[in-house]
Amino acid sequence: MRTFAVCQTELNLKPLGNYVFKTDCHFPKSGDTVPAGSEVTLYYSQKAGSRVYFSRGADSAKTIKLQNCHKYFKGFHKMPSMRTLEKQANDAVVTTPTGHHVEPDGYGPDGIPSWLLILGVI
Repeated sequence: MRTFAVCQTELNLKPLGNYVFKTDCHFPKSGDTVPAGSEVTLYYSQKAGSRVYFSRGADSAKTIKLQNCHKYFKGFHKMPSMRTLEKQANDAVVTTPTGHHVEPDGYGPDGIPSWLLILGVI
């Protein structure tokens, strides 16, 4: 398991901000659970693909898929249906997981890519 410091260096992680877990989050591989109410700073990098990173104890790197962030944090939106994404792409404006409107191949002001980029559609 890579430490958070190694991930931060290799992936050039940038902070997204502080978020509070609204539900418990269990990590099966390590057996760790982050309880609801815990505050963490989330990090993202274009190299990281479809994941956000954070550190929790012992400097270990934890990741959550962007598609699942809405389950654990306020400020993230559920992934739109493919039909909605098709309609948005036809209008040349799609959303990001944090609700920003961007071009289909664009990134929001917080550095989060459009849903189409996350899904690998473009």
